[in-house]
Amino acid sequence: MARINKVKNGMGIALIIPTRNRPNHIIRLVKNLENLEQKPAQVIIVDSSDQDKIVNISSKVLEITKIRTEIKSAAIQRNIGIDYLQTLSLKKAIEFISFLDDDIQVQRNYFNLVLEKFNARKEFVGISGIAKSEELSTQRIRKMRLTNCIGITGDPGTLTSAAVNISPHGIEEFSEVDWLIGCSTWRIHVFHNLRFESDFFGQSLFEDVIFSARAKKIGKLGLDPSISIFHELAEEGRESQKEHYASWVKNRYRIYDYNIQNISKLKFWILIGVLFFYHSLISPFKAHELDKSAGILLGIKRIMQEKIIL
Repeated sequence: MARINKVKNGMGIALIIPTRNRPNHIIRLVKNLENLEQKPAQVIIVDSSDQDKIVNISSKVLEITKIRTEIKSAAIQRNIGIDYLQTLSLKKAIEFISFLDDDIQVQRNYFNLVLEKFNARKEFVGISGIAKSEELSTQRIRKMRLTNCIGITGDPGTLTSAAVNISPHGIEEFSEVDWLIGCSTWRIHVFHNLRFESDFFGQSLFEDVIFSARAKKIGKLGLDPSISIFHELAEEGRESQKEHYASWVKNRYRIYDYNIQNISKLKFWILIGVLFFYHSLISPFKAHELDKSAGILLGIKRIMQEKIIL
């Protein structure tokens, strides 16, 4: 662990950024943060990069701590940052913990808007904006078509009975929601008893939704569409299509472990069946479709190996 700079900023937000093998993106994000109107009091970069992808990061306007880890997990890297900040908060007035991915860019008044919403709504424990990217828009349309065809629908920002998190796109004003994207900000007391999943590795798909659902028992979650987050969805460090879909299935099923709400395992398995037949039978000749169906089967296998459904 290396302390990189000591520059005091006047707000109680600490920012945690997990990163892996994206040196150019993390450097660009730090420059983005340097130009914000309201800067975080602490920036914690938790880096699991290979040795040849590790970069030195310094700043004259940010207080940065860089923590090195061999654990390649976005969820666990967030937890490492949280654990560090829990001790730091005893010495500093840290009131909020925020998270960004390394391939993110935010608007100049990002934290101004976040703090404004928290100050106006004391009952809210977590707040986020909407992540924007062309690829996310395409994924959202495809997911809606598949879920609608089997009757799994819901309002934007909700978590359905089949453990499907409905995209918040379409929300036009500050609203209470069921789940927040990974790039969100939380009151620090939420982390007194909660952490992200400790056995989700790689991209740790769905860990943000599970954490949100658990945190919702503590207080309300809010989404403000005026808060803009651009997500590049960088290719570096991403898993194969097969591994991606295996994690998508296995991790999504974890929501049932927490008895979050009256959700139906039957609807979940209907959804998985529809996805499998879509990728393996309807469009098998499209690029990566068979890898996706193989990933779905692998995810089912992993659920059974953990005796979740046995």
